[in-house]
Amino acid sequence: MSQSGGVEINSIDLANNGNNSALIENCYNVTINSGTVNGGGEFRISARSEFDNSRDLTFTNLNVSNTSVRESPCADNSNWVNLTVTGGNRNICD
Repeated sequence: MSQSGGVEINSIDLANNGNNSALIENCYNVTINSGTVNGGGEFRISARSEFDNSRDLTFTNLNVSNTSVRESPCADNSNWVNLTVTGGNRNICD
């Protein structure tokens, strides 16, 4: 999602998606409470410079396997709680 906000997702189940398994770009007030990501492109938090930076993001109880998690640039007030990454890199701002 891009330039979106005010969303709470109880659970995600993503597998073998393409370019990005998930892309959260220039978003605000987004919460994902739990879930799994398996394979596919990286789970990505980003921001394009021509829009407001991503802010107030919370990710809780996520299990990511066979892909990476990347937050770049750092969001304002990102919270990662119980993030497990196996078979990929963890590059977050916490």
